Amino acid sequence: MTKNEHAQLKLKSKATTGVEKFNIPANTPVQYDVTLINFEKAKETWSMNDAEKLEQAEVLKKRAGELFTGGHYQAAVKKYNKIGDYLQTANHESEDDKKKAQELKLSAQSNTALCYLKLNDYVECIRSCEKALELDPKNEKCLFRRGQCHLAMSNFEEALKDFHDVQKLNPSN
Repeated sequence: MTKNEHAQLKLKSKATTGVEKFNIPANTPVQYDVTLINFEKAKETWSMNDAEKLEQAEVLKKRAGELFTGGHYQAAVKKYNKIGDYLQTANHESEDDKKKAQELKLSAQSNTALCYLKLNDYVECIRSCEKALELDPKNEKCLFRRGQCHLAMSNFEEALKDFHDVQKLNPSN
């Protein structure tokens, strides 16, 4: 949309969760008439400094979590992937920022894997788990999720290996 442009937004019932606060029943199709009064263009990744990239990655993680909770797994995957884009070229000087960036990358990959698991896209889930395991080879969640995918794909030996690795890391799990 451009400034002062009018548009009509039609939301199908699946996308209207949370409208109850406006006295609209849940899962009801809704139509909005919208006018764009003003907007601010988002900064491009290449024009941000490392602190801004880290801050933006945290915002994206929060939004992706909300999308995941709402069952919008594909949209959440896009947000989680953007976190990786923001942090891919960042060169943090402080150890705290490096650690935070590493945790955000790991969390984004792990959560991406969970989204793909919910979508029954086992190949992409395995890819995401493997990227996360490159960052942290002892990540129990990713080993377990990868095992679940192998099990769903009837790769029983690989699934058993992943499940055994989880038990080695945490015998009480």
